[in-house]
Amino acid sequence: MPETISAPWSLGVAYFSPHPEHRFLFEILDHAGIAYCLTEDPESPEAIAACDVWLVASHLRDGLPRAWREAVPRHVQAGKGLVVLGNPLGVESVFGVEPVSGANAQFGAWLGSVQSMGEGWFQPETGGRADGRPLHFFGGYAFREAKPGVALGSVVDRHGQRSEMVAAVRAGDRAAGLFVDIAATVRHISHGIPVAVDGVPAPDGSAPLNDNILKAEDGLVLDWTMDRDDPCGAGFGFFSEPVADCWREFLLESIFRVAQAAGAPLRVVWYYPECMQALGHISFDTDGSDPDLATELIDVLRGIGIRSTWFVIPPGYTPESGIIAAASADGHDIGFHFDAGIRPESRGAEWSRENFLKQFHEVARACGVEGFRSNKNHYTRWQNAADIIEWCAASGITADESKLPSKPGTLGFFSGSSHPWFHHTPLGEPIGCLEIASLSQDPIVTVPPCAHSALLKAAVSHNGIASFTFHPAHIAKPGVADALRALVAQGRELGLEFWTAAEIADWEFLRRGAKLDAGGRLTGKASEAKRPPVVLSLDGGGSFSYLGCPFSLTGKAG
Repeated sequence: MPETISAPWSLGVAYFSPHPEHRFLFEILDHAGIAYCLTEDPESPEAIAACDVWLVASHLRDGLPRAWREAVPRHVQAGKGLVVLGNPLGVESVFGVEPVSGANAQFGAWLGSVQSMGEGWFQPETGGRADGRPLHFFGGYAFREAKPGVALGSVVDRHGQRSEMVAAVRAGDRAAGLFVDIAATVRHISHGIPVAVDGVPAPDGSAPLNDNILKAEDGLVLDWTMDRDDPCGAGFGFFSEPVADCWREFLLESIFRVAQAAGAPLRVVWYYPECMQALGHISFDTDGSDPDLATELIDVLRGIGIRSTWFVIPPGYTPESGIIAAASADGHDIGFHFDAGIRPESRGAEWSRENFLKQFHEVARACGVEGFRSNKNHYTRWQNAADIIEWCAASGITADESKLPSKPGTLGFFSGSSHPWFHHTPLGEPIGCLEIASLSQDPIVTVPPCAHSALLKAAVSHNGIASFTFHPAHIAKPGVADALRALVAQGRELGLEFWTAAEIADWEFLRRGAKLDAGGRLTGKASEAKRPPVVLSLDGGGSFSYLGCPFSLTGKAG
């Protein structure tokens, strides 16, 4: 929710980067609900006086623009707050670091003034993964401590060897330097690489990605060894912690702590209504479209008392079966389950916009609806970069759930996040269809229920969405219905409400469009919602804690 600089603000963002992937920073801040103003003008450092805290995102080869190099130290000396994200060259003395030049000293004209950290892992002093493992990153700027004691953690390689480079430092209480390329790292993990060939299988045999099926996991970029573990005795490694969420939190906590020290009352539109800590989401893929099994599932869901999303595969249930009418009457959301074939040699089910639209309208007619609000690809099919997201957005679909595991070893957060996000185009523009990553499929049938329990707790601990996929085709198998009941019961014990995909998307669009007045109250559509978003203020005396920082409830409506 960026604003132009026209009045005093708590947080300002100065953005200097020629690279589109860094614009994912705004996706991170906007989803976090932080109110901020924005400048991209390298020649207007006088704007610095308009804000108590500045987040300066600097990804220029030679560091900060000249005018900002002079203004930033004065800002800190005046008792204000500063977070530099990216390349701090020009103000490195503020943070007590010096650049690692390496080959750049000889080939600076080609390589720039600062060496790249490349791919690595960061072991923070506090925060990060719950299991204590280091955080995987992709890119950054190589600096080392010139003044001992400023590092917030150490950089290690995949062998655990510590580097001289530092990924983050503190300069007193009111300044922090974060040299990891956080925005590009979060984008890289969540988007993955474009899928054109099968991925490389996991070395323990738990994820045979080389199955001649192009799918979401083929684009994963996390490491089989460093980024997976087995926290519950499932018998294989899986992605039990959302690495991208950890990086989001590391950035946000840095901003909050600097703002708290500077006495800046940052305002945040909280993730969920009524200060809920997280959400639950259950979806069903209707493979086979067996009406008897679907009827049995509807009865199970009535006993559990949740609303879910049913992704209907072509040709769908017949109108005579009454399945869609019964599910809709019970408050379930009806989504589209695009079938692009599960093998490249498939005929009539190819990966194409034309086939997507053909199936979309076929299933809509069968369901008696004009269109769908959500989509999930059969067998997690994925191809190229964001084809499916663009097709969905153009068709009025506001939520996609195709980022989910198809193998035990890719269970969990292989796309790094329990939070929904918008994919970006290669030019850095968001595509208007939300991605909600599912964490697993059918317990008992595919993986042990203990893994689902661990993933549920992890999503809640990161204030995310605990999203799980089931199939009506498995509901009659021994233990499956009980596993579904147990999963929902555990979620409720943790305070979760279970929403449909359409409800999640509607809420996310509403809260991202929220506007705040000078008093920190909501105005416009958000304030008129049945359950309006909650506005929090970082004032040092509140009872609401987020990332270890105290917030107060400012208000719900104007």
